[in-house]
Amino acid sequence: MTIPDMNPGELLIIAGAACVAALATVGSGLWLIGRTERSSRLDQLNRRLPENPRVRESVRPIFVEDLGKSLGAFGAFRPVRALQVRLESAGMDWSVYTFLSNILAMLCLGLFLGLLIPLAGARVPSMIFYSLLACTTPWIVMEYKRSQRIRTLEAQLPEAVDFIARAIRAGHALSTSLELLAAEGPEPIRTEFRKVHMQLSLGGGLDTVLRELIARVPLVDVRFLVSAILLQRETGGNLSEILTGLGKNIRERMILKGQVRVATAHGRMTAMVLTLIPLCLIVFMLQNAPEQMAVFVEHPTGRLLGIWMIVSQVIGYLIIRKMIRFKV
Repeated sequence: MTIPDMNPGELLIIAGAACVAALATVGSGLWLIGRTERSSRLDQLNRRLPENPRVRESVRPIFVEDLGKSLGAFGAFRPVRALQVRLESAGMDWSVYTFLSNILAMLCLGLFLGLLIPLAGARVPSMIFYSLLACTTPWIVMEYKRSQRIRTLEAQLPEAVDFIARAIRAGHALSTSLELLAAEGPEPIRTEFRKVHMQLSLGGGLDTVLRELIARVPLVDVRFLVSAILLQRETGGNLSEILTGLGKNIRERMILKGQVRVATAHGRMTAMVLTLIPLCLIVFMLQNAPEQMAVFVEHPTGRLLGIWMIVSQVIGYLIIRKMIRFKV
């Protein structure tokens, strides 16, 4: 059978299979690059670590954890580094290679579903719809876990600041106070300050280490904490009293923020309902009257109306979101 003898459906299936195979190949390549880079750096680490078994056992896990997220040659690109920081902020063990491989795998799944289960009998729009929905799933999962983790960190931060202040008041140095917090604090704040303590123990500068903490935990209160520590180091003063006052201010901000969330709860619920109603209606019409939905795919005017509906829906959601979000 030659290409002119094939019907459009067969050509579409062949093209879709080729796209899936190409994306699967790229995803496998990214995964292999990540594994190869990690193995190479792990061999270098084993050669460079000291022979003392106690030192190797205490230091090696720290480097191995970072090697799992090594960026290799791609680390020179700022978006790649920003994505890795975002993954760490979400508390995920994925590297950038793993994240991109998962996106490509979900994209292949979306193309495959579009071929098998077309919406209203239209394969190409179905493939595009399923692909966009599937490939954004890893990003949505990352952002959800990141927001939940940052919210937990925000709730734990006042107690952490008070813990550091009490430790300094008891006569401990700042580094020792951070070590105690990393050992006794709850998750996830223990993990973040464990990274800070380990980086300081391995010779990292206080300024650099704390700025990396700000990048991983983008909270205003964390910026206040870092600014207080750095300013006290430059100008002097009683760090314990400074941190005690800072903890009190953070608690007051959290109370005010909770009051704002209560006041805007009705607006947030309205935004959710107005966003979900059109989506539920589309799903209902596709199941019960697909021939009426086909006009938004087959007719030129219907396609324009479909695009306008999606754009207006997104604009409306962003406007409502802007109206109900207040910075405290």
